[in-house]
This record gives sequence, C-alpha cells and structure tokens, in this order.
Amino acid sequence: MEAGPGHVLWLAEPSKGPLQATLRNLQAAYVNFWQKRAKYPTFKKKGRAPGRSF
Repeated sequence: MEAGPGHVLWLAEPSKGPLQATLRNLQAAYVNFWQKRAKYPTFKKKGRAPGRSF
C-alpha cells in the first residue's frame, strides 16, 4: 500500500496540550498582575524554563 507525500503531515503539527497550558499560565499571570498579587509578567526565552507541562 503506497501512501502519498502528505501522509505524515500530522507529525509536524504541534500537540495542543502544551500550547493550551501556556495560554492558561499566561492568563493566570495577568490575572495575578491586575489583582495586585504579582508583578507584570515577564516573557522568558524559549528553553530556559525549569520544567515542561504536558
């Protein structure tokens, strides 16, 4: 069975779990900032975070 050239394109797509977790973390950071519980969120360079969430 021969597959076409695009049969593995889904492998190149990022998984949605880490992307959604990033948005949840960003939302929490801004909520904490606007409620005066934390400083303004800082954006860090990719790869310098201590851990990953999946």
